[in-house]
Amino acid sequence: MMGYIFETTIAAAQASFSVLLVLLYGYLSRRYSLISEEGERNMSYLGVHVFLPALLFTQIGPQVSVSKLIEYWPLVLGAPAFMAVSLLLGWIGHKFFGMPGWIMAAAVFNNVTSLPLLLLESLEKTGTLEPLAGGGSVSDALAKGKSYILVNALVNNIMRFAFGPMLIEKGEEEDQERDEEAEGGNENNDDDRQPLLNGRGRSNSDISRKSHDSDRSMEASTRVKKDAMTIFQKVKAAMNPPLVGGLVAVFIGCVPALHKLFFSDDGALNPSLTQSIDKLGGLYTALQMFTLGSKLQSKRGSSVPTVALVYLFAIRFLIIPALSLTAVYFLHGYWTSDPMLNFILAIGPVGPPAITLAAVVEMSGVGAKEEGRVARMLTWSYIVTPVISGPVVAALALAKNMGK
Repeated sequence: MMGYIFETTIAAAQASFSVLLVLLYGYLSRRYSLISEEGERNMSYLGVHVFLPALLFTQIGPQVSVSKLIEYWPLVLGAPAFMAVSLLLGWIGHKFFGMPGWIMAAAVFNNVTSLPLLLLESLEKTGTLEPLAGGGSVSDALAKGKSYILVNALVNNIMRFAFGPMLIEKGEEEDQERDEEAEGGNENNDDDRQPLLNGRGRSNSDISRKSHDSDRSMEASTRVKKDAMTIFQKVKAAMNPPLVGGLVAVFIGCVPALHKLFFSDDGALNPSLTQSIDKLGGLYTALQMFTLGSKLQSKRGSSVPTVALVYLFAIRFLIIPALSLTAVYFLHGYWTSDPMLNFILAIGPVGPPAITLAAVVEMSGVGAKEEGRVARMLTWSYIVTPVISGPVVAALALAKNMGK
């Protein structure tokens, strides 16, 4: 057991250290004027609008098919379930304990790709995965585990870019309202008594209801057009380049002819178009970490509350692991008795916030101060990431015992 703990701790520490080193390179480059403010903005823009959509396209597309989504239904349903629980925990911290709004997104969206893959490969090298092979070869178990991780990442990535910017915006708005209430009570009280006039926090259907009551002669077709336009505007506002990249990948992956054309080894477009997109996507991760390091230097005044960090780490490394282990233990009888699937289900929701959270914050347009806070939060998250060894060892023990 101690050997497992040591190996997983080393693997997690190596993953964290590589992230922190790239952050340091970005910090020093900004510190010594190798990157200008405009260059920093351009790198962020390119990452969000070009490289990240390309990365999601080539990560998601090969893993998607109707049959695979049906076969891997525990992951497809389990990921949103744990994201909902994490959101509830983040909302409690924000609403009742006065923590910053970004804690909701940070609690929900964890690292679901690079860190789990690195941990899995490290465990394979030490022979720890043999009991999870289920009677087959370790190499087959490793390939299956990677497939499980990527399907879990597929669901998380789509949810992250569909709802992440809205979570960040909502949290920032509530933070601003809280600050305004703290600074001047009476004026804010007056504003709170008249929410219908400015429309904040109200849907278009609420605003239009009075006009419907006052003007009974409005044609039904006109109302339908207005409602349709409202829905269209909301959908349009929720769309962003990474989400579009992910949805296009899902569509192509679910159409067998297109899946073969783009993602099969013998597909006509795979050697050219798909590989070129894959090369673009490969630039994202290092560029994003490098830019984050640059922002740590350029936005040094943006502090992160210690209490919020402790609460976030408790969610990501204690509460969620306990819940995921408990859920797998009691519910594993409802799906196939695959020890590797149980292991990935247990560790999938666990770990530090995703690096791509920085891109989510940028897309939400909340400003430089909030970007700086999130950059610092991510840095601290990867400093403490080696503590993930505890939940990983517990998940290994659970999966092995259930596989007997």
